[in-house]
Amino acid sequence: MTRIREPRAVELMTTGMCPLKCEYCYIPKTDEMVRMHEQIVEDLKSGEYFDRLEKIVGDRIEYLGFWGTEPTLTLPIIKEKIPEIFRRFSKIKEISFSTSMIGHAGEIVVDFIKELADYPVKVKVQMSLDGPAWITDKNRMEGASEFIPANFRKAVTLLNDVELGKCRVEFSWKATHGIENMQGFIDVPARVVGYDEFFRSHNDWFYAENKNEKVFLNHGSYVPTLVVPGKYTSSDGKIFSEYLSLLDSMNVRTTYPGRLHRLFRYEDELSKRCMFSCSGGDSNFGLGREVHICHRTFYLNDDRYIDSVLKDKEIENWDVSLFKRGTIEHIRKNFIVPVDDTTRFFYTMRGYHDFWKFQNGYIVAMVKEMALSGQASPEYLTDDQLCLTLALFLGGAMSCPMENVLNTGSIHLQLMSIIRLWANGAFQQVLGRVVEDYNVKLSRRK
Repeated sequence: MTRIREPRAVELMTTGMCPLKCEYCYIPKTDEMVRMHEQIVEDLKSGEYFDRLEKIVGDRIEYLGFWGTEPTLTLPIIKEKIPEIFRRFSKIKEISFSTSMIGHAGEIVVDFIKELADYPVKVKVQMSLDGPAWITDKNRMEGASEFIPANFRKAVTLLNDVELGKCRVEFSWKATHGIENMQGFIDVPARVVGYDEFFRSHNDWFYAENKNEKVFLNHGSYVPTLVVPGKYTSSDGKIFSEYLSLLDSMNVRTTYPGRLHRLFRYEDELSKRCMFSCSGGDSNFGLGREVHICHRTFYLNDDRYIDSVLKDKEIENWDVSLFKRGTIEHIRKNFIVPVDDTTRFFYTMRGYHDFWKFQNGYIVAMVKEMALSGQASPEYLTDDQLCLTLALFLGGAMSCPMENVLNTGSIHLQLMSIIRLWANGAFQQVLGRVVEDYNVKLSRRK
């Protein structure tokens, strides 16, 4: 009998609107979306969200995240619900959210944290900041590279005078780079130094000005991450490889060597795929009016959102371009389920989180087909071990079940776009770095 794991984390849908229009997402500013946001607010105020959560997991939840478009828009409402949240879910030890630090976000975040001072909980605040103005202002909006750090500094300064008691606060950066950003670094390599100095200056300010021993900054969190999924070509894969090589040569870290190293470090546990797969639909799930694999599908079961998007013929964003009626209906039927139908939902997801031989075989076959057609490096035609290692990496470090469904219709089939991105030199670049690091450690031991 398959054992269904009990989820310990939930991503709670808390907003439906955002003042920003980033290239990474598209939420139409329509009357329908305003009403959708108002409905979310009403569910928060009435406590219906927490009724649903309690019905699914009782009081077992330990990690609570606030998701949507811009969580600070509803933090003041959630703040009023904190006593009720901890009365119902006394095992919560971490609350998190990601913010663009817009408007009065600094003060809003601090007011929210103050309300948690009497609870033994870690508050994790992730701030979306891609780098200097030439990156962030392009990706998000004009001036974002200035107002985001300014709001961060305001929050830290205000927290200096707050007695946090049992609460602990951790800020972190979240930098996301697309192919155009990567090409910008390649065209002007000195920008890598500027990128590193940009974040280091904000980190240095924090360590000089932060006076609260319960407030921390993950200073290394500005390592850049990739826009996923994207519509990546073989040429994009070569740009990505050159970008990784450039960052590596200038000692700017990325997350990918660490992700690959984890596979090698725990190779004896590879039979337990849930140790390496995305946690969505496993130990973690998304919750709006229904249950989701994660926050990625929060709006896909609402006709107001779908219709608003499909009416706009000028959208070129990768997210919206995947909208196909058949795919959306497939997701609604099988991967967005009522609160009282979670047993079937989590049982279905076990196939993704427990077994990956099928996915590995699929990726290996696809890499070889791409190599034959010139869409992947020719090394993959002759090096079966390299193919399998890439498959394990993509299945364990880069796989997202929800993106798989949106692109392929199956939770098990990895995006060809992602395979193409990594199979044109980028994976060899990361693999070489991991092997080099291992040899250095080995030589030191000798």
